[in-house]
Amino acid sequence: MIGRSRATSVFSRGNGRDRPLVLVDRLPDEILLSIFEILVQNTRKPLQGSWSVGEHRVAPPSLPTKHKAVNARPELILSAVCRHWRNLALHCPLLWSHINFRNERTPFVRSQTYLNRSQGAKIVAEARAENAPKGTEAKLVAYFNEAFATLVPHVGRCRHLGLQAPSLTQLRQCLTQIMETSNAEPEHLQSVELGVRRPTNPEVIMEFLFRDDALAESWEDRGRLVTALTLREVLLPWTWIAWYSNLTHLTLTFRNNIPSEVENSRMPSRLTFLQILSRCPELKELELTGFRFSDPLSPGTSLHWQAPLRLEKLIAMRFSGFNHDQLEWFLAQLEAPHLRSFFYRTERGSLADVRNFLLRYAGTGSPLKALWVKALPGQGIGSTSTNLYTTLNFLPELEELTIQHNHFHANEISALTPRIQAGGPAVQCPKLRVLRLIGVTFNFGHLATMVRERKASSELPPPPSGQDDHRTRKLQILQISGMQVFMPFVPGSVKEMMRESVDTLLWDDSPPLPSSNRGLPTLSPFGVGF
Repeated sequence: MIGRSRATSVFSRGNGRDRPLVLVDRLPDEILLSIFEILVQNTRKPLQGSWSVGEHRVAPPSLPTKHKAVNARPELILSAVCRHWRNLALHCPLLWSHINFRNERTPFVRSQTYLNRSQGAKIVAEARAENAPKGTEAKLVAYFNEAFATLVPHVGRCRHLGLQAPSLTQLRQCLTQIMETSNAEPEHLQSVELGVRRPTNPEVIMEFLFRDDALAESWEDRGRLVTALTLREVLLPWTWIAWYSNLTHLTLTFRNNIPSEVENSRMPSRLTFLQILSRCPELKELELTGFRFSDPLSPGTSLHWQAPLRLEKLIAMRFSGFNHDQLEWFLAQLEAPHLRSFFYRTERGSLADVRNFLLRYAGTGSPLKALWVKALPGQGIGSTSTNLYTTLNFLPELEELTIQHNHFHANEISALTPRIQAGGPAVQCPKLRVLRLIGVTFNFGHLATMVRERKASSELPPPPSGQDDHRTRKLQILQISGMQVFMPFVPGSVKEMMRESVDTLLWDDSPPLPSSNRGLPTLSPFGVGF
């Protein structure tokens, strides 16, 4: 690792200690540095799209606000433990290789310090207009320009580059400046995120980032090494094979408002998009928000890919603001036998197409680990005959379930409740360990019973040899937030019983945020706000 040998050779062990000797001090410096690097890298996942650079780890709720920001940057904690650890940390470039300007004001002293300490290491960097303090448009533009000017001399060693400019023109100017700067040639680029602020005027038409000019010629082949691509409110030509091949992560996020015919014409056709995915056999994550095809199907017509496109490596899918008919057609063309996480914001209140998608490749035993379902008000998944209850029957491996802006029916809660006194029959989702109810209505008594019985079931002794094991997991996390205003008052005893039956109870009595079919989900199933 860059800087590892220097860090371990310059400083002798035991020098400059300002605390008593403990067992960890016996570890060789090489081992300590490896632990430091693993800790820092695990808090950030820079090659997974979705603006995933930065402080994504949630600090414990009990920490004061001023400590949460520090908790999200472990390199600062490690360098403050003692003099010896600080000496090691300051001379380990990989610990300082994430630069994002977040919660920082000009002249960006922190980011400049990180850039200096990272030395020659490959870096993960982003500059986003939304990080600018509130102010006029001119101040926002100036903030972004100064952040980018700080970053551009180091673009040549970026393995991830994320740019969210105030406008398409400024984003093009940034890309032009990168190509004109001799030491900014992005030779190591593996992950790219390009976007502009969501326009406040709904009449603004979404544009292609590149035109038929010198800038396009310079960038068309730059995507040959890119494995993670995120586009927000901008488009790349769908014919740029170098950018749409060999991807492991693809995120396309556009406005959810009613599109114009001009915008529709700039979206890919159904077959074009399937051809793009067919060139990405290593695809692991697919996120489509506000996405649509340029060739909507007419009633009574059908269009099919030559055969179901099988994506063996796909483990996570996220759909929001996707036309129901188009999504139904799209899922019918795919097979993802190893899917682990699925996010779906319904537009019509039906999970039939999702359940059919799961059944097609998994039979009655889907390997899905996490399901997040968000519905528009009044259009919940429980408002139709194909509700969550029938879907959960096919998810025996489910570990995380999130329901947002919906109604959690009594039969669905009952299906998750073990029947201890009845001999422990099979129960839906026996491995469930995380349940999030966000802006959801439900019966508190039924939920409390479910939580208590799952804890009791987890404490039962194993069954005799040859008998089925119908025990369930105890819920590790129960989150209840954004409760509807017409929900009944919850007695303190019920809340306390829930707290004793789960490892972590996250309870927020504040009313839910308004939901609409515009904009992006305010909460994300993967720890990142969409």
